[in-house]
Amino acid sequence: MRLGLQNILLTAVALAFPTFSGAAAEMRKPIEPVTFFHGTEADGTEHIGDRISLRHLKVTPSSLQPQFDALPTDEWGHGLVSVYGVRRNSQFRLSRQPPRGEENLVDPLFFALPRANGRDGAEVAGTWRCTATRSGSSDAWFVWHLTTDNEIVAGRFDPSSEYRVASVRGGTFRTNRIEVIVEYSNETYRLAGELRDNKLAGTWETTDKEQRGQWEGKRVSLPAHRLPAGDVVPLVEWVRATDGARRYVAGTNSPGQGWSPSPEPICRVWSFTKAE
Repeated sequence: MRLGLQNILLTAVALAFPTFSGAAAEMRKPIEPVTFFHGTEADGTEHIGDRISLRHLKVTPSSLQPQFDALPTDEWGHGLVSVYGVRRNSQFRLSRQPPRGEENLVDPLFFALPRANGRDGAEVAGTWRCTATRSGSSDAWFVWHLTTDNEIVAGRFDPSSEYRVASVRGGTFRTNRIEVIVEYSNETYRLAGELRDNKLAGTWETTDKEQRGQWEGKRVSLPAHRLPAGDVVPLVEWVRATDGARRYVAGTNSPGQGWSPSPEPICRVWSFTKAE
């Protein structure tokens, strides 16, 4: 029997959703911010991370320099964007999107505020509880964790649910229109819809158009984050022309001669304000 997007086991929902209940949310404390550091490995590879992650990478302790505060990745809160740490060819970089093919395997490094240009699509960033239906079948429930990078939509299905094996393979959000490509159980699905009144709704179909139906998403209510006390500043990627190395600076200061800033910041973070 071919499994489709509409056939999720409802028992998985019972396991995945208790932490989203109103009573449970009220009992949880606001999440504290985390300080992120710049550090260098013995081979010269530069990294951004918190103390624990950099210790696991065996970054030289004397190289640690506090850079900024951001939010941890416990929950995909509304309006926040995820930032990933990616290492390729002995170089480290920050990315607003998870590595291709690893969407369900890696967690963000931290959450931050979207860019200030108003084009970041942060309206759809966060956690959504969705239903998908088709004629003659019952509702299927699933949870999305979505993030955005200008018009690009990325994310994953809730890793504690039956859909943890499904993948968000790409998508776009323009004005109030969203389109997401999903791969699940040897099928590819296209979900298209609109954001209206803080809800997502539209239609879905398989690429061969043999299966289709409707879907809608409602934002999951999560407790407010405790925002850091520092000033909100852009996190800028600087690239060194001689070797393509990248360095990340919170604010507008240059890391030195020979470095050039990327056209737009990665996100907005908070100035480092406390000693650890």
